Amino acid sequence: MFVTVSERFCRRFLPLLALLLLQACAGNRVFYPETGFRQTPADLGYQYRQRQLAAADGTPLSLWQVPASGESQGVILYFHGNARNLAGNLHQVLWLADAGYELVMMEYRGYGDSPAEADLAHSIDDIGRVLDWFVASYPQQPRFVLGQSLGAAMAGFALASSGSAGHFDGVVLDAAFAGYRRIMREVLARHWLTGLLRYPASLAMPAGYDLLPVIDRISPTPLLIMHGDNDRVVDYAHALDLYRAAAEPKQLLTYHQRHIQAFADASARQLLLLFLQQHGD
Repeated sequence: MFVTVSERFCRRFLPLLALLLLQACAGNRVFYPETGFRQTPADLGYQYRQRQLAAADGTPLSLWQVPASGESQGVILYFHGNARNLAGNLHQVLWLADAGYELVMMEYRGYGDSPAEADLAHSIDDIGRVLDWFVASYPQQPRFVLGQSLGAAMAGFALASSGSAGHFDGVVLDAAFAGYRRIMREVLARHWLTGLLRYPASLAMPAGYDLLPVIDRISPTPLLIMHGDNDRVVDYAHALDLYRAAAEPKQLLTYHQRHIQAFADASARQLLLLFLQQHGD
């Protein structure tokens, strides 16, 4: 029996391409949740409180609250990226507690101890609910939002589209991407095989939740866009496009690291603290 090269290709790779397309349709290319918490702030020597807030559909949303070391300089609401969960991202933000900032960290549905399934539309609604709760819970202190990667894209959209950005003293978006279909095309284009389906697969991504068209509505709240110029997950061009589209007051902080590795850089940490201090007084 003779099998041509094209037949081998079809048998071996077309099922993979079909699977990628189906995953995109199901939204699984956006979220990569990890269930259960491998560690908590207490395991790393920090006091913390876990509380739950009910989403609009009743889904419990976990929040971790970490007090500042010493006198509080303000409070930061943190949204992590699409991989792992809060436990896997503690190294990104616990240093801010040491610098005098209280932390509130939201866990998405489908992650950690959440019984729900990860979903973009519901997750953005959940973020809006947490933003409202946060503003009501911290009426006197300087308030900031810090989002990374998917968390930056979702939180930035929620802030801009709901008008709640005006209740904050500053917004920090690290390694945000401009749009879901765009990032899908770019990720799939990194390999010639998956690149064959980058356009039809990208059309299956959620529409109407992109940060780029609404980022200007974060103004007049001060905005800090952070991005690594060696980012191989979300290209640096996204930061440039978001910065151009944003309205004043805005800043662009370029760090010479990979994806969401800003806080491995001491100078980037100091620049973030300077931004918080300038707008928290």
